Amino acid sequence: MYTRRLKLACMIVLAALFLISCLARAHADEVVTLYTTDSDSAESDRLASLGDFVAWKMGATRLKEIALYTTEDYEVSAGGSQTKVQGSEVSASIFDVLNIRPMLGRGFMPKDWSESESAVAILSYELWQTTFHGDAAVIGKIVSVDSKELTVVGVMPKAMDVMGLGTILTPFFPRSFAGGGYERVFHVIASLKPGVTIADAQADLDLLDQKRHRDEPHYLRGLKTRVAYIKHL
Repeated sequence: MYTRRLKLACMIVLAALFLISCLARAHADEVVTLYTTDSDSAESDRLASLGDFVAWKMGATRLKEIALYTTEDYEVSAGGSQTKVQGSEVSASIFDVLNIRPMLGRGFMPKDWSESESAVAILSYELWQTTFHGDAAVIGKIVSVDSKELTVVGVMPKAMDVMGLGTILTPFFPRSFAGGGYERVFHVIASLKPGVTIADAQADLDLLDQKRHRDEPHYLRGLKTRVAYIKHL
C-alpha cells in the first residue's frame, strides 16, 4: 500500500513539473534581449554595460521587468565528483523576467544579495540530473563552486535550460568596473509590458539613445541599442 501511494505521489509530482515546464516555455517568446552595438560589432556580440542596464531600467518606459547576468566557467565539486560547467551570476529580477520559478526549493531572496550571506546557488535541471542524479533531497546540500562552499537552495525546471543561463546560478553583486561601468560584459534580458510589440520597444529605446548621446559623455556616439527576441540567441 505504501509503495502504491509513493508511486502515485511521484506521478503527480512529475505531471506538475511537466506543466510548469510547458508554461515556462510558452512564455519564452515574450522575453527579449537588449544590447548595444556599433559598426564594428559582430552579429553574435549581444552584450551591454552596467551603465546601459541602469539607463534602460530607469528610462525605458515599455519594459515590464529587466535583468542582467554574466556567464562564468565554474568547477563544481559535489559528492566526490568534479565537473566544469558554465553558470551565471544573475540580478534579483531574473526570475520575474523569465516568469519561471524553481520546481524544487526556492528562488533567491533579498538576503542572498548581501555579501555576508551570499553562499547560495540554484541548479539547472540538467546539472541536477547529471551531477545529483535527480535527488529531491539536494536542497540544503553543500556544493563547492570554484572552491567556495555554497548551499543549494533551488532547482529550476527543464524549460530554463534553453535560456542560455548556464547550469548553476549565483547572485550577482555590482563591483568596480573599468570605464566607470561602461565595459560591455553583460547579458541583459527584459519582458515587455502587455500589448507592447518589439517595434514599440525599439522606438522607445531609440529615443532613449538620443537622450543618452546628448547627456552621457561616456556613451559613445557610434553605439546604438538593439532589442531582439531571446529565442534568437
